Amino acid sequence: MALERLDDSTIYATFVRKWADRETLRYEQTAVSSSKLQADSLIKCWEIAAWLIYERRHLHQVMTRKDFADSVLSVVEGTQALVESPAFNSLLTFARQKTIVTGMFHEQFLEYLLARAFVNGCTTKSLPFPRYLEYHINFYVNRFIKLMWLEKSEKDLLRTLKHLKEVFRDNLSGQSPKTVNARVNAVYYISRVPMEDRAIRILRGLLQEDVDLYTKNGILFALVRLGDRSREKELYNALISNEEADSINRGLHLVYFRDWNPSWELPPYRDKAIIDWPRTLIGMMNHVESDERRFINSRRLDIYIIRSFLQSRRCLGTFTEEHLNRIRASIENIASQRLVSSDYLEEINHEFSMLQSLAERLSD
Repeated sequence: MALERLDDSTIYATFVRKWADRETLRYEQTAVSSSKLQADSLIKCWEIAAWLIYERRHLHQVMTRKDFADSVLSVVEGTQALVESPAFNSLLTFARQKTIVTGMFHEQFLEYLLARAFVNGCTTKSLPFPRYLEYHINFYVNRFIKLMWLEKSEKDLLRTLKHLKEVFRDNLSGQSPKTVNARVNAVYYISRVPMEDRAIRILRGLLQEDVDLYTKNGILFALVRLGDRSREKELYNALISNEEADSINRGLHLVYFRDWNPSWELPPYRDKAIIDWPRTLIGMMNHVESDERRFINSRRLDIYIIRSFLQSRRCLGTFTEEHLNRIRASIENIASQRLVSSDYLEEINHEFSMLQSLAERLSD
């Protein structure tokens, strides 16, 4: 199969497997120990290594080579000889005369291996699940997670949904960053498991829980992406009429697209309209121009979010006439393909008209 026809997950899976096979062979040829090590064990060690590096970055901590190895061994037992070998270290990068672990030789390998660890952890309730849910969502890791879930069995997906729902309920009370992130991120991932009917039923049930505004917005947005039109109207009306809900929604997007890292602030993260949003604009344009059904379902909301950023800052920033033309083209595209109902298309066009008018006023 041609390389361009393979998805990222397949490409990285193939590469990591070949790397592990090669390194295992090299280790066996030079090791003092006579034990035979399998490539699967090496990959599992790398998965946990990716998680440890990722978590320490969030905690602004560094790990010595010894502490790092000990932490991996505490999770993947019986692999001490392997973790102490050149095979394990071959994927890692170091600093300070190779005493501090800093990352992996390319960030995308860390993202891929972390996604593997999280996807497997969701089915077995093993590390890094559920701790990964306590931190900001990383959309680079998500691209791998979504591809991996497409290859999972129905049994594994049902377990994943069950365990994510448990995390939501276990963290329903409390306003610490870890608690809030855990329940909101659980909602986010429930909506992305490829069992949409089951996910919708779960999310509608969670909406009946005693949830705060931040969590409620997350559930509503998830249902919108899954095609619930009544929730689209509810969330749209909430955002245009409630400044707190709107600022929380903008803050969520700033964090997700990495324009803002509110390390020392407590959630929900409210946008105070002082942070530049170039990455968020790129991300929102990707949503607006996508033909994927879930993004078509949220087309009006996504256009409104761009308008809200412009309105809150009272300037165009990096937003240009080209962006307007691209948004117009995306609407014409879904209209010509009859991908939305006439009434929803009318609502989308109305929102675009307001965005266009605002952009014209701000350009004067």
